[in-house]
Amino acid sequence: MKLRGGMTAACLGAICLLMASCQGRTIWAPAHFGFYFNQDDQAANLAYGEANSDDVGLMLQCAKGSRQVELTDVAAANANAPFVLASGAQSAVLAAKLSIDESGAALAEAMLPLNSPVLQGFRRSGVIAVSLGRSHYGLKARREERAAVSDFFSACERS
Repeated sequence: MKLRGGMTAACLGAICLLMASCQGRTIWAPAHFGFYFNQDDQAANLAYGEANSDDVGLMLQCAKGSRQVELTDVAAANANAPFVLASGAQSAVLAAKLSIDESGAALAEAMLPLNSPVLQGFRRSGVIAVSLGRSHYGLKARREERAAVSDFFSACERS
């Protein structure tokens, strides 16, 4: 699926199967996925997906200096569900706006301020849990990916 900045996102089979079988438990995404930072003159994004591919499970995007983050995830069958984010003791419930990309895939999108406690918890720890309806998964930035997380937050703060 196409996201802002030309990034393509796809629900990868491994995540979908794990989420479908999870039935309310938080699972951790496949080991071959990771966090990847990308930016241009106006925008920055932090994608979680497979290296050197367009397969993206979660995308955080911002206009540089905006201090606002757009979160995008595959909506699957969770059409009316809110996003629930958690990092450490912090959590947030966000109304999800649904859209359909050019491939026909459903996307859930939500906006939140960069300084929200849950995003700042993610910034500090590199760990975030995401729920959308009955789908729950956890993401943890590896030591070598922590710079990508930091770079994303810095780009969203500065224009």
